This record gives sequence, structure tokens and C-alpha cells, in this order.
Amino acid sequence: DETLRAALGRLGTLAQGCPVVLCGMAGARDGLAEAAYVPCPGGRQAWIEAGMRLALDDLAVTILPGFSYRDERGRPDAMRGEEAQVFGALERHEADDALADIVLPGTHSKWVRVEQGRITRFATCPTGELHARLLGSSMAPAAPGEGTSGSAEGFSAGIDRACEDSPLLASLFEAR
Repeated sequence: DETLRAALGRLGTLAQGCPVVLCGMAGARDGLAEAAYVPCPGGRQAWIEAGMRLALDDLAVTILPGFSYRDERGRPDAMRGEEAQVFGALERHEADDALADIVLPGTHSKWVRVEQGRITRFATCPTGELHARLLGSSMAPAAPGEGTSGSAEGFSAGIDRACEDSPLLASLFEAR
């Protein structure tokens, strides 16, 4: 709440009377207040309706929830904040009725399936975090004078390899 107050304070009178709507980690256990998840499949309206409302001083604050998903084997996954990007992309591209696969790159990349404006499933891939952990290790040593950018051929080979049904850990060692 101190961070939010400070940010709003920098806006001065511009913040007075404006609704405050937050998403992402503001709704996490260690955030401003823990907001529940919307289970998949879920759309924009369910997301907005599930918002948690609270008062912070004289401000009305809404914290929008994240989304949760269990795959066909019952394995759980969750996202907080990426759903705002998904719904924003659908709005921007007027694609509410489309079938779409949306990739949100980052430390924990999300691959999101959207059908008829509803998030129906997603998968989290900790690609950025894994890259950071491996970079400079014996699994991904930096060659002298070599940058971190790759070649188009290497990228294409990696995509081809990823499409095979091989154990991930063995594939990582093979890449070494």
C-alpha cells in the first residue's frame, strides 16, 4: 500500500476521484491483497466481475484476479497480469471471436489459447529464468569473444528439436 500511495502521490490532483484498477502481482499473496484466480475457461467479463474491491484511505481500489488452469493430467498453472495483455491484444486486434494462440515472452513465458474471447488454457515456460541460470555455467559456457545472440540456423534447429518428443534435460545437455 505504501508503494501505491507513493505512486498516486506523484500524480497529485490527477489521481483524485479516479478509479484505481490493479492486476498482476498486486493480487498475489505478498501483494496489496490476495485476489482469487478465475479458472479456465474464462473471459473478460468473468475476470472483471471477480475483481476484489477494497478501500485504501479515500480511494476505491479494484484488484483484478489472475487465471488458473489444470491441464488434462491435472497439473496446475497460474498467471497474474498476463491476462490483461491477452485481453488488451484481443481488443486491439478486434479478435474477440477468433481462435488465437498468444505467446507472451519473458522470464516466465506464457503460451495462451483463446477461443471465442475466453482464455481456455495456457502453459508457463520459465525460459528466461532457465536461460539466466544456465548462462555461464558448464551447460552454456560463453566462448571467448562470443556474444549472446544466436544465428537464424541455430534458432531453426532449436525449434525443430523442440518439436521432437525428447526428454528436456537430455536435450539441454545435448545442446552443450
